[in-house]
Amino acid sequence: AYLPKNIAAQVSVSGTVYIDNNSLTGGIDAGGTGGGTWATANQLYVNAVKDGLVIARVTVSNTGVFTFPASGALTTGDVVTFQLSNVQGTVGAAPPQKTLPNGWGTVGESTTSGPSDGTPNNEFVLTIPGTNSPNNTTNLFGITQQSFVDVGVGFLPNKTYACGRTMFVVDMRYINLATSGPAVQLQNNVTITLPAGVTVVSGGVQGYNIAGGTWTTPPVFSTTANSITINAGAVLNDNSNSVRGTQGFIYVEVQVCNAGTVTLPANSFNFVQTSGTLYTYTNPIRDVEPVSIAHTANPTLTKTCQSLDIGILLDATGSMSVPEREQIITGIKGLLDDLEAHYTNGLVPTPFRLRIGKFASTGGYAQFIDLTEVTAANRPLFDNVLRTDCGNPSACYAYENTGTNWNDGLTNFNHTGLDVMFFFTDGTPNQPYLEILQASDAANDFVENVTNAYDAANAIKAAGVRLFTIVNDEEFFFTSGMDASPATPYGLSIVKSLTNGANALPYTNDFKTQDYYVGPFSGISNFFNSVTSNICSTTPIISGNVFNDANGLNDNPTGMVNGSGTNAGGLNAILYSNTTGAVVAVVPVNADGSYTFPPAVGGNTYSVYITTATATVGQPAPPVVTLPAGWVSTGEQNCENAAGCTGSDGTANGVLSLGPVNNDITQANFGIERTPNSDNVSEDISTLTGNAIPAGTITTDVSGSDAEDGVLGNSSTFTVTQLPSNATMLYNGIAVTVNQIFTNFDPALLSFTDISNGSTSIIFNYAFTDAAGVSDP
Repeated sequence: AYLPKNIAAQVSVSGTVYIDNNSLTGGIDAGGTGGGTWATANQLYVNAVKDGLVIARVTVSNTGVFTFPASGALTTGDVVTFQLSNVQGTVGAAPPQKTLPNGWGTVGESTTSGPSDGTPNNEFVLTIPGTNSPNNTTNLFGITQQSFVDVGVGFLPNKTYACGRTMFVVDMRYINLATSGPAVQLQNNVTITLPAGVTVVSGGVQGYNIAGGTWTTPPVFSTTANSITINAGAVLNDNSNSVRGTQGFIYVEVQVCNAGTVTLPANSFNFVQTSGTLYTYTNPIRDVEPVSIAHTANPTLTKTCQSLDIGILLDATGSMSVPEREQIITGIKGLLDDLEAHYTNGLVPTPFRLRIGKFASTGGYAQFIDLTEVTAANRPLFDNVLRTDCGNPSACYAYENTGTNWNDGLTNFNHTGLDVMFFFTDGTPNQPYLEILQASDAANDFVENVTNAYDAANAIKAAGVRLFTIVNDEEFFFTSGMDASPATPYGLSIVKSLTNGANALPYTNDFKTQDYYVGPFSGISNFFNSVTSNICSTTPIISGNVFNDANGLNDNPTGMVNGSGTNAGGLNAILYSNTTGAVVAVVPVNADGSYTFPPAVGGNTYSVYITTATATVGQPAPPVVTLPAGWVSTGEQNCENAAGCTGSDGTANGVLSLGPVNNDITQANFGIERTPNSDNVSEDISTLTGNAIPAGTITTDVSGSDAEDGVLGNSSTFTVTQLPSNATMLYNGIAVTVNQIFTNFDPALLSFTDISNGSTSIIFNYAFTDAAGVSDP
């Protein structure tokens, strides 16, 4: 009896995948280790391929051995390609790519018990023998984890506000676990397509890190509105550090109007070593980060000369030296002195309260002191934690050798009820030598860390707490790692996104509307001195506007002092101190209606007068309010520093009482407008009808004009201010009374009766009322 030929010729083929850490020394072999232990994430497969299709596939065991059984599809005499991959093939389909787990490279292959086939490409070709493979030491794959290139592509941070800006980053990290090794070179041009709605900012920030030793040949790249192309030829050095490796990256400022993920071509990044030709790193993409829209604006602090609940969150990273910590402590103690003085001097009604905490990557978050009143009695509580010599980093601001973790601090610091929170950091949200982009390990992922911090910052701002960031300018992502201090564009973009995005303003003199301070910690004392002056200034500046307010206080739905700025041809603003009983300043109102007084004495009670008159500084008599002919006041309102507030002081007289002034006022506003004019009109009546002029006889319209409202007529509002002395005046058959108001007037409905004998004229007076509610005098 004979067996069918295709069954008799099927044989078993075995082999081994070696971790070959000594490359081709001695051929493809264990290289001192032998085999390999493959975790699920690093599972390997061998796919048997014939005529372009997978005919069989097996899993590599956790010792590196693979075996195709004799009952499989391998037939004696067939030429079969055996391919190593971390993707399992499908029988009858085209083979998958010959990719290895991230961080692994190809040493070579052998079908002769060791000697390389000369082409390290994760495959060998075998003519199927007539007998089963005798052992697993003949057909070999050699791979190694000696070095790798890891590329991350994404956004930093990967959340922003609608049509806000962030950085698009391509992060290339070369790790060589050996003591030394060759550099690696990008072999191909790579074009990255941005998602729809994400565009490169024309004239925006872009570049690459310039830290010494990173690049043998710096990257060359170009941008279009929606793509970035990195040219072949960039060379990353081997820094001979098994932990840090060499991290090179490019950054491009982009505007994000829609969420999305970048598009990459197949096999987008290919690196080869520049000497030794040992390894080729094909498409080593580990992370592609999407970008989304989620932003909370930084609330403006509107309180003036009121006690505040203040939070201070301190970075405890080991890169902050003891002298730098002492500089911060000195600044905070100066803040405490000023806040206590504000209360004891009566500038604020109740004491300020302060909460202090610190954060670090290893020590986590620690609260130094909960919300406590800043008083002389409580100063020992603050002084006890504001020192560096207690020996316990959880009890005071003592030095500790740790990294930083923005997310840990911003998430755990209790911001409930705070008015403002000062966030100190010396740079990056975690150690800069770890990956910028690496989704598989959040603890080591810069973009995920900063995005989580971004979410925590949004939660703080959503609670109504003003977040102010104070950044030292010496860390890797903020200074010479990329460009000159005080802050790199890259690092600064993170700080701005954390607070108020593209609208974030650097600090000059107003922490209530500005968002961040970047500079050496030696300047913190001056910074906090400026902050306390901003809380309650001892020399406030009072300014405001005069508006041609055409509709007066008749805005819908609420009245406002507003309009276009004017000085009505010549006005003065006079500041009068009700405290001292004297004029303290006289300034002309500018043509645009604005005026600004010189600094005043804080704490005094003031009134502002708008008038054509002048006054002498020091005179005790309040000025007299007079306006140019034809102009009248429509209202006044102290909006403090909020433009467009509603309401008025209730008396339209050109005088605005400000009360006690301890802080700058920019919106002490006045409304004025011109009165309407009513024309004299007449009509000849040829005959009377029984001492009467019946309805339907009169056809003449009322008329007038207004500088703001234009032509006035029957559809306008007017008031009858005087009735005829020689007749009874009726409208629509009803007697008209003095001060009766008409709208949509029809002269045909006007009639007169009881006309006195011998009368040759009948006269009544009327006055138009304009949109501001002002009548013709």
